[in-house]
Amino acid sequence: MSSYKKYIMMGASTILIPLLKNVLFKIFSRYAEEQTKYDSSAKATD
Repeated sequence: MSSYKKYIMMGASTILIPLLKNVLFKIFSRYAEEQTKYDSSAKATD
């Protein structure tokens, strides 16, 4: 039973870790896009 649980944990980690990285990357890219928007608007007023 313990080995069965270990396999489930391994499978969950192989699925969850890339998924978490994907979500974090999406959040980061969206934040970066907003930052560039603010930069461009600041340059436009300059």
